[in-house]
Amino acid sequence: MNDFFCDALIVGGGPAGYMAAIGAKQSNPNLNVVLLERHEQPKHKIGEALLTGTIIALDQAGLTERIASVGFHRKIGAAYVWGESAEPWYVNYPLDSDMPYPEQFRDHERRYSIHVPRHKFDAVLKDEAIKRGVTIIYEQGEFITARNPMVKPPKHDITVISVQTPIRKIRAGYYIDATGQAAVMAKSVGMRTRIGSSRVGKYCYLADIDWENARDNGFDIHRTNILSNEHGWMWVIHLGEAGDNLTSVGFISTPDLVSKLEFGNITQYFPELGKFGIKDLSPKDVYGKPLSKWYAQPDYSYKSEALHGKNWALAGDASMFIDPILSQGVTLATHYGLLRGRAVAAALEGDVRRQYDVSHHYKCEGIVLQEVIRQWYGSNRNAGDWKLHAAMLAETVYSEKKDSDDAFRYITNLENIRKEYWPYPMSEQREIDARLGTSTLVS
Repeated sequence: MNDFFCDALIVGGGPAGYMAAIGAKQSNPNLNVVLLERHEQPKHKIGEALLTGTIIALDQAGLTERIASVGFHRKIGAAYVWGESAEPWYVNYPLDSDMPYPEQFRDHERRYSIHVPRHKFDAVLKDEAIKRGVTIIYEQGEFITARNPMVKPPKHDITVISVQTPIRKIRAGYYIDATGQAAVMAKSVGMRTRIGSSRVGKYCYLADIDWENARDNGFDIHRTNILSNEHGWMWVIHLGEAGDNLTSVGFISTPDLVSKLEFGNITQYFPELGKFGIKDLSPKDVYGKPLSKWYAQPDYSYKSEALHGKNWALAGDASMFIDPILSQGVTLATHYGLLRGRAVAAALEGDVRRQYDVSHHYKCEGIVLQEVIRQWYGSNRNAGDWKLHAAMLAETVYSEKKDSDDAFRYITNLENIRKEYWPYPMSEQREIDARLGTSTLVS
């Protein structure tokens, strides 16, 4: 058996794992960083509509030039059908000269983000991690842990002893679980809990969207288009030339309704597809070949109670995933993955406080996002009230006084997390808790 030791071991690729590896090497290029991943070629996933907050995180990792060079499809904002009216309303990316934002993702009119085929986007992150000296091993690994039997879990006393693969045992100074929804370590120590009601999804790719018809109905090939009705909600996201001119189309609802969705009856449940010129579905896979069975997105809204421990931390969906409605999962994975990697480098130098700071900031951000998502699934269908709630959050939590439209864009695109850690002392957090009726004071 080929056993060995490394400074940092990351289990799982994807945005969280690759960004954690990049963050560790960014902080200390001399670290021996190993990433364990099951698949040599990244697979397709949802999370294709990246936010401006994602671009900010990529810029912090020094990846702006590389990502811009790929030619991913430009995204100028989002169009929503939600609320008391069936008419779409918009989130636009303005040109803010006072906000740090990479020039490669600005033009003379506005900032912009990108729509990406995830298997290609994740492959770029993997290649960049390798360029920075990260070793990638293509095997499946299981965390071997120990804990103090005198302390009831979940607590921070859990220690990772090693990661076992079918052919080797790997020991490390520090471990990161970036296994996504599998949440291998989080589940094994009993720290995973549900957020909100059970929701699942089905999705496919289409090549026959009538974008002229879509424009006539208020939608755009360069926007993330999100439409809701009494059955649930759907997304329509064009992937551009980098995505072989396919469009990602998916549907989110309760498990009982989603189980009824078939290629032949989808327009009965979501007639809004007609706004994109679709009468009969001709589903494709992510490579443009005919698809005989839906891609499935299982129940996804979970969080882990403890995000780090003595010699380990969780990143990406293994930490928390709230809801795909506002496309925030990849931003959380890239931003906090990067911070996790930097904090690992600090911990190996004796600064264990950095992991606490990342966990604290991450949990507090989750509380704010749950407040925003709660509006979407709530009984109040007034879009103006939703935006006003975002303005209240921006001012109360982030000390940013903005109009309702700008505040909604600021929070939902996670531009606020460019500040590395939660910046408020306990006295101010207690005041925030009193105003929101929540608890941001986390351990």
